Amino acid sequence: MFDNSPEQDFYLEELDALVTEGEIQAWQTVAMELVAVRFPALVGLVAQRVEKIGNLFLLQKLVQQISIAPNELMIRWLLDMPED
Repeated sequence: MFDNSPEQDFYLEELDALVTEGEIQAWQTVAMELVAVRFPALVGLVAQRVEKIGNLFLLQKLVQQISIAPNELMIRWLLDMPED
């Protein structure tokens, strides 16, 4: 019914990419703030690791795990997990 022109498709793809990038940055920030509150000694380590994670699903799962981690050792273990 509604056919997008190639130009419209391009802009829709660009918009999707920007939204995804914004979501990734937001989840990276959430992870960092959560660690800053719960495990301040690990902020530097987490910052290095989190900025390299570009997968939204993995970031969401990491935030969940940070929120329930019982100690710093668990956070260190989580950060040693492969990115993909």
